[in-house]
Amino acid sequence: MNEGTKIILSADELSAVMDRSFFEKKSRITNKIYEAFAQVVKTANEQKIFSGIVFPQGTDFSTGKISKGENYIGLPYLLLDFPRNFKGDDCIAIRTMLWWGNFISSTLLISGAKTSAGKKSVIRHLSLLSEMKTWICIHESPWLHHFDADNYQPIHKLEKKEVAMMLESVTFVKLARKIPLRSINRLEMFTLDSFKLYRKILLDI
Repeated sequence: MNEGTKIILSADELSAVMDRSFFEKKSRITNKIYEAFAQVVKTANEQKIFSGIVFPQGTDFSTGKISKGENYIGLPYLLLDFPRNFKGDDCIAIRTMLWWGNFISSTLLISGAKTSAGKKSVIRHLSLLSEMKTWICIHESPWLHHFDADNYQPIHKLEKKEVAMMLESVTFVKLARKIPLRSINRLEMFTLDSFKLYRKILLDI
């Protein structure tokens, strides 16, 4: 039986898959973000932002890792993990993420032996964290990056006792800041400012 031609793509979808210009633009954008991330690492090293911090053994705080993916909740992303240590039980890492169609974020994750000290450091620096529009993770998993209410809460809208309760409810410390994609030309400044903020937390643990 001849079923005729089956429609696989709509006209709009067919137009998109035939449009080379989008993919060329995406490639250029990706290369520019890679270059910006590399410059961030270079500047952070020149300014010695992470000097004096006692990192867990095996932490990379001089080179960093730039990577990309195509499917975080259905959309592409680019990452800079620097400093980074995701090995074993002890984790201290800062992740800068550009999530296509959403935002640019910078997160600090502390787990393992430094967690208790990290929680105390957050409480001591609440005023600064609030001033810098920092968010605190309340989810049971530290590996989610969206800013929905089930994952992050804005510290500048919370009382000290609320933050303390949130910290007690999780087995790690995860802080985050974000800017909209329309502010992408502030990427390097935003990331370095986040590094300097997180440095204060890390120096105190």
